[in-house]
Amino acid sequence: MERPAPGDRGRFSWDGWRNLLLPQLNRQSLYVYGSEVAVEKECIRQRERGVFVIHPFSIFRSYYIMCMVAITFLNLIGIPIEIAFLDGQTGVGWEGFNVFSDTLFLIDVGLNFRMGIISENSEAAILDLKCIRQNYLKSWFIPDMIAAFPVGYIILVADLKYHSDSASSKANKMVRILMFVRILSLVRLLRVSRLVRFFNEVEKVSNANLEVVQVFFRILSLFMMIFLLCHWNGCVQYFVPMLEEFPSDCWVRRENLMNATVGEKYSFGVFRALSHMTAISYGSSETPTSNFL
Repeated sequence: MERPAPGDRGRFSWDGWRNLLLPQLNRQSLYVYGSEVAVEKECIRQRERGVFVIHPFSIFRSYYIMCMVAITFLNLIGIPIEIAFLDGQTGVGWEGFNVFSDTLFLIDVGLNFRMGIISENSEAAILDLKCIRQNYLKSWFIPDMIAAFPVGYIILVADLKYHSDSASSKANKMVRILMFVRILSLVRLLRVSRLVRFFNEVEKVSNANLEVVQVFFRILSLFMMIFLLCHWNGCVQYFVPMLEEFPSDCWVRRENLMNATVGEKYSFGVFRALSHMTAISYGSSETPTSNFL
């Protein structure tokens, strides 16, 4: 993908590992700094600081952002399905993924205190830890901490705590915990702001033609936001009647979906969401009788 800046080659050692945090020679770094010599000077400047800081144009940051985009997008798809349809029957695989995601997002909060900032008003990246810390605390720290709330750990601890209880006792306790966790899970949807930020970062550090990359990622992020909006709306279509324990006149009962599979419920929910969003209201010709039609 990228090649190290001059003077950064050598056997993989501690210095070799640190090279992953240094700026790399690519189109973006050359566009910002103007020449290979300037990029090499930036590497020297970071080495001389002698502190652990991840440069905005480092190869580590490039792969890290792509990884976080994938994890964040999977979270934003899976969390609404878990809240609306799965009713606590998520399985070991999904619980493990939740714990892994929560851990990764907590680590991300810590790494942001060591992540260099791309300054729009300066030709040099900001690598001063004090400036990085102040900028992060004043901007995204609080939303990131809320979005990183470890709901997966709560479910895991509750399951281990009540594992030895009788089936009926465990079921009653888990139902109460599950309703509480469902409300808490909603805060994790704030991770959508991180998805937008990660896309903006990908634009900045990409090793491709700048104009083409900007257009491509803006179109891709637009389609992903449209997809997420339809997906969330479809889950809400089912979630609202569920909160009211499925009134007799709600659409779920009228469509005989009480015992249907998750796939059927989800497809009906998304179809209704798209019908409402496009204002065609197909399948809703009856006179509304409640808020759950």
